Amino acid sequence: MANRTVTSFEGYNVYKGVSWKVDKNNVYIKSYPSRIEKGISYKLYEKVWKNYCPNCKKSGFLKGFGTKGSKFGLEGQITCTAPNCGADYCGVTGLDTWPRNVRLKKGSAVSGTAQSAKNDTTEEKINNIKTVKKQMKPKKTYSDILMHKPIDIVDMVRMDIIEGKMLIVDSLTIDKGGYHCSLTDDLGSLLTEEYKEPSKKNTGTGATDIASDIKGKTATQAYFMRKGAELKTATACFNWLKSRGEGGFKYSGYTEHKKSGDLYNWHEESAKWCKDNHLFNCVDASWLLAYMFLGAGLKKVKIHHGYTCKGVGHFWVLLNGKAYDPTSSCQKGTKGRGTFITLG
Repeated sequence: MANRTVTSFEGYNVYKGVSWKVDKNNVYIKSYPSRIEKGISYKLYEKVWKNYCPNCKKSGFLKGFGTKGSKFGLEGQITCTAPNCGADYCGVTGLDTWPRNVRLKKGSAVSGTAQSAKNDTTEEKINNIKTVKKQMKPKKTYSDILMHKPIDIVDMVRMDIIEGKMLIVDSLTIDKGGYHCSLTDDLGSLLTEEYKEPSKKNTGTGATDIASDIKGKTATQAYFMRKGAELKTATACFNWLKSRGEGGFKYSGYTEHKKSGDLYNWHEESAKWCKDNHLFNCVDASWLLAYMFLGAGLKKVKIHHGYTCKGVGHFWVLLNGKAYDPTSSCQKGTKGRGTFITLG
C-alpha cells in the first residue's frame, strides 16, 4: 500500500520514500507511478533511465521533481529542462505524462538505490565545506531557519546528515576558490540574533546594493528582487522563472491578474498567489520577471502588452530590445495595442 505521508526532498513536496539522483548519463529515481500500465501497481519503484529526452532529442537536461503547493506531482516525476521542451515523464513507466506517447530509455543499472544516491550527493556537498562547527541541542525547525535567514546556499546542507544532527549554514564567505561554509546544529542561537540583509556589490552584471533597492517595496516584490540580485543576469533570472524552469513554476491558463486588478500595475495579492502556488499566466509572470530584473540592477525594463502569433492578447518583458517571455516562445507585433510599462 502506498505511503501517503508527504515529506520534502530537494525543495519539493513528495510522498515519503520518493527520491532521485541525476548525473550526465542517468536518472536514478524512487517514485510512485503517475501513469498506470498493465502490471504496474501503485507502489514505490526504483528505476534507472537514460538522461535523454525522446521528445526534444537532447541529452543531459532531465531532472527529478515533485510539487510546490499543488497536490499533483507528489509521486515523483522526471522533467526535461531543455529550452522549449518541458516534457514530463512518469518515473516508473517512463511515459510522457502529456499524451505524446514517447517513453524514456532504460539506463544502465548501478549499485545502490536512489535513496543511497541521495546520501552520496549529501556526502559530496559535505566534502566541499571547509569547516564543520558542532554545537548541540537544536531548538528550532529547519523551516524556521529558512524564514529567518533566507540564504539560498543553505540548500547545500540538509537535515540529519552528520550523526543524525540537524545542521545549517552558520557563516558563509565566497571567493575565487568557491564557497567556504561553517555549519552548526545550534539552531536556536541563529534565531535570537538580528538578521541583516546581506549587501551585494556591483559585479559588472548590473547587481547593486539590494538592501536599499527593496526599501518601500511589498514583501513579494522584495522576494523576487532578492532572487534577481542573487542570480545577477537576465538569462539566469529568465531560466529560473520561466514555465518548467529551475524555479519550479508552471503556466496556468487564467486571464489578467489571478486576483483581478489593473493589468498595468503590480498586484500584490496575485503575485503572492503565484509565488505560493508556483503557477502564473503571462500577465503575472511578466510582472514577476520585471522585478527580478530590477533586483539584478538592470535598467529600463519594459513590460509589453501585445499579441501571440495566433493573435491572442499577451504580455512579456523587453530588455534592450530583446524579448523575455516566461510562458510562450511566440510574440507577434502589437497590432495597435503596443502598451509599454517601463520600470527602473
